[in-house]
Amino acid sequence: MKYSNFEILKELSKKFNGEYIEREYFHSAKAIIPYQNFNIVFDNYTKLVTSGRINIEQKYTRITVEFSSNDNFYFEINSKDILGRILSFFNKNYINTNLFEKKLLVQTNSSNKFQSIFSEENIRNRINNFDVINLQISTYKGIWGEKLPNGQYELSYFTENLIDEIDDLISVYILFKMILDKLTDFKYIQKPAANKVFPKAGQG
Repeated sequence: MKYSNFEILKELSKKFNGEYIEREYFHSAKAIIPYQNFNIVFDNYTKLVTSGRINIEQKYTRITVEFSSNDNFYFEINSKDILGRILSFFNKNYINTNLFEKKLLVQTNSSNKFQSIFSEENIRNRINNFDVINLQISTYKGIWGEKLPNGQYELSYFTENLIDEIDDLISVYILFKMILDKLTDFKYIQKPAANKVFPKAGQG
């Protein structure tokens, strides 16, 4: 079943006992789903792209979860395109891996830690089921926002255009849970204390 943008976020928050926040000014509506004291945030982001003299609005579906870590481990997984293939030849942080069925660009500062997470068959299968994947750990708020304070990171996923099938969002939610479990099991990140307050609406 296809949903409008705010309806799908309302439905998602209802399904997983989360919080739905209405759109406000320049901030998109969002659903905040708690998991093991983490807050997984589903929202949209609009970016102005300039083509010649024309400004085009590009809309993204964005899923993020912030966490603390004393480990500077990061990774980035993207579907391969022509530019990505070229860049991978020159960037030493890109690694070759046969973990995934599709040809994906993988960038990380620790191939051992990356393998320890993504050698899990259920995680690999989830990633293989995505038509396009943009998944990363970064030090920037909401992927395109300001730099996070030292020791703060975000696991994030985005896709161009707005997702209108709730099962697609649920697939990302399940993938996030699996990755968060692995990151905490290996103590790469710290599990938040209980009773963490939902964040206020952010940029979007």
